[in-house]
Formats: sequence, structure tokens, C-alpha cells
Amino acid sequence: MRGYDFASGREFEATLSGLGDESCFVLMCDPKDVCRLRKDTFDWDKSTVVLSTNLDETMRYTGYSDYDFVSMFHIGAECDRVEHSEINIYFAQKYLVLVLPECPDDIIERLLGDFHMAIEAAKGRPAPLSYLYHYLFEWIATDSSNTLERLEDEMEDASEALECMVDKKQSSDITELRKKAYTYRKLLRALSEMGEQILADDNNLLDEEALRYFRNTDRRLGRLYGFAGNLFEFSQELLRDYESKLSFQMNENVKTLTLITLFFGPLTVISGIYGMNFVHVPEFDWQFGFFFALGLMVLVSLIVFLILKKKRWF
Repeated sequence: MRGYDFASGREFEATLSGLGDESCFVLMCDPKDVCRLRKDTFDWDKSTVVLSTNLDETMRYTGYSDYDFVSMFHIGAECDRVEHSEINIYFAQKYLVLVLPECPDDIIERLLGDFHMAIEAAKGRPAPLSYLYHYLFEWIATDSSNTLERLEDEMEDASEALECMVDKKQSSDITELRKKAYTYRKLLRALSEMGEQILADDNNLLDEEALRYFRNTDRRLGRLYGFAGNLFEFSQELLRDYESKLSFQMNENVKTLTLITLFFGPLTVISGIYGMNFVHVPEFDWQFGFFFALGLMVLVSLIVFLILKKKRWF
């Protein structure tokens, strides 16, 4: 476990000694430490310990009489798939505890590095833990915004590719973008609702300054949810555009085949007539019969061309 005690201004490692009721500290721990923390130091509800030590697919906020329990996700993308790493938070007026169950090492390292800088920024503030509580939501909002911007770039690239050509692979690519946009919208909706619940502050853990922090964050989460919704609509439009262009391409191919049939159909009939195995065919004994048949084919082709031209098939 790693932590920082605002009361004494010291960092501590793998020990809870000296953390009494008067201490004000932030603590980052592994899931295996949560049961011991609950038993030795904190009066947490047992259900929250189960939730914080086991991965699930649900964001949640629960306000108890003297602390908040929050389970949320860091939203990212890796190798064309959605990644959401769980981050659990216990927040009270005297402590802030982070629990990271099976969070990827790179996310943990970056979070701890950024969080350490946030701790430095929180020093001297009247409510440093409230600031850090708010900072975690801002950190996730920032990464979510970056993830959505990358998804927007992918969609714009897919849209430009549709303007150039249409192929079968684009269908699976656009479907994958749509799935990602739907997942981001779902996660950000839950995160936005969580911000509204924290602002209600039913257990009076936040002072006015902290509520001001969260009001700004709540507005930002609302905008991100709207952004994710717009991206989902964009993905729907991409899919419709793909289907429309694919249908147009198929119609063009059918039109080309129809034109070929219209040109060569009459010629096939003429050649079939003169290819019939009859003894007495008038043009067979005529010295200009061959040229007559060729001329007839050219004339029929010209008539078909003029008809199609008039109907604007070209």
C-alpha cells in the first residue's frame, strides 16, 4: 500500500500505523488489502468490500452515513477493442482510499504519477481530499475525452474511405466503430449520472468549494456523454452511407449488365436466325448477304443506342 498523510505531511508505505481518527490521508491499495483495512481501521459495509475486490461491469455510487463508495471505469481503447479498467474509491472527510482490481500496469503507473502531482497541488487547500476526489473524476474525464477524439478521427477516416471506394471489409470496420461508440456512450451515461448523485451530497461530505468543483465536472461529463451520443449517431450514419453506396454500386453493376444485354440481345437474335440449319435462306444465295447481316446488326445497335441515349441511360 502507498499513501500520503496530509495531517503529518508524510508519505507512508505498507503500514497503517499512526492513522487514527484525526488523520487526513489518501491511500492506494491492492484488492487483497481491502479486507484487512475494513477489519483493522474502517467500518465499511461488507458489500462494498466484495464489489471493490471483484471485477464487474457496473458503475455505481453509494452514499453511506459517513463515506461514499464509488466504482467507476477508466475508459480507453487498445488494439481496436474497448478497454475499461475498474477504479474503486472510498471517500470520507478524513480519508480517500483507492482500490484498483486488476487494473493494467500502464494505467496504474500513469494514474499514480498524475495522482502524486495532484497530491502536491492539494497541499494547503482547505479540503485536500475533496479536491483529490474531484480530481479522479477529472482524470477519467480527460482520458475519456482523448479516447472519444481518437474514435472521431477513426470515423472521419472511415468516412473519407467511403468516398473513394466501397468494399466488404468496410462493413466490419464500421460495425466495430459503432460497437465502440455504443459502449462509450453507455459508460459515460453511467458516469454522468454518478456525477449528479455526488452533487446531491446527501451525507454532507462535501463543502461548498468541493461542490463547485463537482458542478464543473458534472457539466463536463454531461458534454462528454453528448459527444459520445453524437459519435454513435455518426457511426449510424456511416453504416447507412455504406449500405447506400453499396446498393448504388450494385445498381450500377446491374445497369452495366443490362446495357450489355440490350446491345447484344438483338445481335444474338439476328445471328441465331442466320445460324438456323435451313437449306433455303434467301440471303445465303445473295452475294451481299453477309454485308446485309452486318449492316442490320449495326443499324439495330445504333437504334438501341439512340433509344437509351434519349432515356438518359448514358
